[in-house]
Formats: sequence, structure tokens, C-alpha cells
Amino acid sequence: MSYFVGDLARLLKLSSEMIRYYEKMEMFKPDRQEGSNYRIYSAKDVLLLITAMQLQCFRFKIKDIREMRQLTEDGYTKQFLADMITFREKLMAELEYKNWLLMRCNELIERNHMSLLNKGSFWFRHRPGQYRYPFLRIDGNGEFECLLPEKTANVLLGERILPFCDLIAEIKEEGELWSLMILKEYGDYLKLPKECMREITPFVCASTIIKAEEFSRKSCEILKDYVNKQNYHPEEPVWGVLCGGMTLEAAGYFMELQLPVEKA
Repeated sequence: MSYFVGDLARLLKLSSEMIRYYEKMEMFKPDRQEGSNYRIYSAKDVLLLITAMQLQCFRFKIKDIREMRQLTEDGYTKQFLADMITFREKLMAELEYKNWLLMRCNELIERNHMSLLNKGSFWFRHRPGQYRYPFLRIDGNGEFECLLPEKTANVLLGERILPFCDLIAEIKEEGELWSLMILKEYGDYLKLPKECMREITPFVCASTIIKAEEFSRKSCEILKDYVNKQNYHPEEPVWGVLCGGMTLEAAGYFMELQLPVEKA
């Protein structure tokens, strides 16, 4: 049985234009019907097209498939093996990254559940090692200055690393200092740039959840007072960590205040 282009299009769920593209790229060579010059597709054409489509699922490029099919002896199989091993290595790297991204996703889900349950509460907890990059200095008039060199900023704000960054703020005499913070376990995997990096060793901190609009010296002092009453010694500074992003109005999102402490 032979197929015309419409038959083949319905069978493989492709457009007629796409089938003609595959033919143009020499994935197969259909015969022509005598008298009408219509293309007639044989079983071999169907199999050649299906195997080409399958290789594309493994990210083989059409031009590479065409070149492979021109190889003789065992050249095709050797090239197939080399390209498939390369694909496997890329896939394994992607899966590793996605596993780390899944961990980060779970972390953010837990943090935001916690922010809803613990508004106004105080507690102590251990925090893991971190890497911090001073990012923005904002003065009392809203004027800001980017503190990161352009090259470092481009790396940290790229789509590979940015999902793992937290924005944290510190109140200074002249305004606010915002930094990018990445947990050490993430940073060691991501191979962060060393320029401007500050490493923070694991620490114990006192925490509370506030609305972002409440981030002020007053809210920081309230946390310090709580720490003093619990027989702990507060260590400066207090950091405000965004729980899950920002809204246009500061009343619409939460921050976790974190104050490193030592037992008095």
C-alpha cells in the first residue's frame, strides 16, 4: 500500500508542509505517480520519517541526521552512539539541576506556609551556611546604587542561579542595604562567582514574621527586646528576608526578620 501526502500527514499528525520539509532535508525520497507526478510514499519512507522524528526527540538536528545517514559501514552506528551519549550527559545534568530546583521549590512552599501560620510569633532556629552579595543601596530619598559589578550581576541574575536567590534587607543609617542570599548547599552546586561574595557560617537566629510595610527600626527593636528577655545575646544586624516575592503595595507580602543570637 502506498500513501499520498495527505494520508501520511494524518498518520503522523504532521502538516503537509512539514512532510515536504523533511523531504527537502533528504530524510526520504518518495517516488512520483506516473501521469500526475504526485508523491507516493512507501513503507520505507514512513519508517525513515518516523526514525528521523524519533531522533529529533533526543535533540538530534535534522542536518546531523542527514549526515549520519550518508555514512557507510558501521559509521552510522558509531555516530549514533556518540551523539546519544552526549545527549545522556546533558540530560543527566538537566535532571540534577531540576532536582535542586525541586528542593528550592519545596523550601519556598514551606516558608510561605510558615509565614501564614506564624504572623507575629517569635521563635529560635538554626540557619545553614549562606553566601551573600551586597546588591542595592537605597537612601532615604529612594535613590539607589547597584553595588555589584556588571559581570557578577549578570551571572547571579541569570535564569540558572536567580531561582535560588533570596532578597534580604538590612536597615542602615543612610537607608537600606539589599543583598542577594543563596544557601551554601545551593551555591556549592551552582559554582557561584567569588567576586563580592561574603560567606556566612551556620548560625542560630531569632525570627518573627511581619508585613513588609512594618520593616523598620521599631520592628527590629521589638525582636531584639524579645531576644534579651529569653536570655540570649543579640548580634547585629537584623535582616529582613522576603518570604515569596513582592507586590505593588508593601502591605501585600511578608518578611521574616532574622536576628543572629548567642546564648547569654
